[in-house]
Amino acid sequence: MMDANNMLLENCKQKYIYNSTYPLTPPIDSGGKMKFKIALISDMDTNSKRGSDWISTMKLGTLIYYRDEQFLKIEWDVKSYELKSQLASKGRGMELSELVVFNGKLYSCDDRTGVVYQIKDHTLIPWVILTDGNGSTSKEFKCEWLAVKDMHLIVGGLGKEWTSVTGELQNFDP
Repeated sequence: MMDANNMLLENCKQKYIYNSTYPLTPPIDSGGKMKFKIALISDMDTNSKRGSDWISTMKLGTLIYYRDEQFLKIEWDVKSYELKSQLASKGRGMELSELVVFNGKLYSCDDRTGVVYQIKDHTLIPWVILTDGNGSTSKEFKCEWLAVKDMHLIVGGLGKEWTSVTGELQNFDP
């Protein structure tokens, strides 16, 4: 028998509709080639500061697959987009590490602040702030990658303890 909390959770799951749109723009089949829209995001580390903002550049393009020749080509759009935020930690921010489509939206994570951003119309919307360790610390999570599995967004980091350049253990929360 289900308790009230589990029944509420199951009821919410049944009412929630996941948007499985991927990619965000459908591929274009034009004769002997397929065209896919792609995007890149920059992680400029300490060079991301611009005035009172922190920035990252997003570049869009088209990946073209020529079927007969089995050849790939990338054509980059002339315009790139400067994404801005004022969120920072210890004088650094906007060190975006990854792009992923989840629930029909585009996301990236800042490996300095632990902020997961939604990118909408070339604008950043802070969505979630992640902390390190078991989640009960004030240290920001150093997110390095994002993946989608079974309608869940998974955010990962280095996957190891923090060590010095000589390999000595510094701490368990990089």
